Amino acid sequence: MTSDWATVESLIRQLGSVRAAANEARASDLSRAAIDQAISEAAEAVSLTIDEVPGSTAVAAAAEALDVAAEVVAALGSEEVRSRRLIATSSRLRARAAELIRQCQQASSPEERSG
Repeated sequence: MTSDWATVESLIRQLGSVRAAANEARASDLSRAAIDQAISEAAEAVSLTIDEVPGSTAVAAAAEALDVAAEVVAALGSEEVRSRRLIATSSRLRARAAELIRQCQQASSPEERSG
């Protein structure tokens, strides 16, 4: 019986870890909804293990749901970070391009500008 509760306790701890990672993830509203859904499904699966017989499929289903939730958090959380980096890079590149264009326009002779 002790090992049965140890298994359930382990699943609960894993659920807590996934939730903590989700709280740290910087995600859009749409991504946050998907993360919350995956965690909700994992929490439901973990809760079903409490009343099940040891070795039942409930433990395997809970472990799988936790894996899915962890993958969703990792994928969507890192996608948001990647997206923010791309936006920042794009802004820097556009600013540099504008600077180069300005320099070129200032350096050109009056005849080149009018012609």
